[in-house]
Amino acid sequence: MSIGKFLDFDRNERVVFYNIFLNKYKLTIKIPIFDEHLEKDARDFKIEHFDLVKYTFLLNCDV
Repeated sequence: MSIGKFLDFDRNERVVFYNIFLNKYKLTIKIPIFDEHLEKDARDFKIEHFDLVKYTFLLNCDV
């Protein structure tokens, strides 16, 4: 299975996420890179269908 890793910025939540993309299923596991000022629910990880058009920026990473 092909797995990609990238960072993205959610401008609505003002959070940077570390993402693990599962290409076969077109799913992304979004893990917030957070500070203490974020609300507790913004610190939870998310699983979403990948949609390239909704991202402000993407940065590929090998971490």
